[in-house]
Amino acid sequence: MDHDLGLGELTDRALSQEIELVGALVAAASGSAHRLPDHEIDTALGVGTPSAP
Repeated sequence: MDHDLGLGELTDRALSQEIELVGALVAAASGSAHRLPDHEIDTALGVGTPSAP
């Protein structure tokens, strides 16, 4: 059976992927003895603007 994904399903999939990404980041940060800097968290989440070198 061929399923055509509607906008709701695509949105749900994207949200699910974001939740998994945040969960992975939280797990990685929790396993670290050092606090992650805010810019590294932003980079991992793909938010914010990259800082100039």
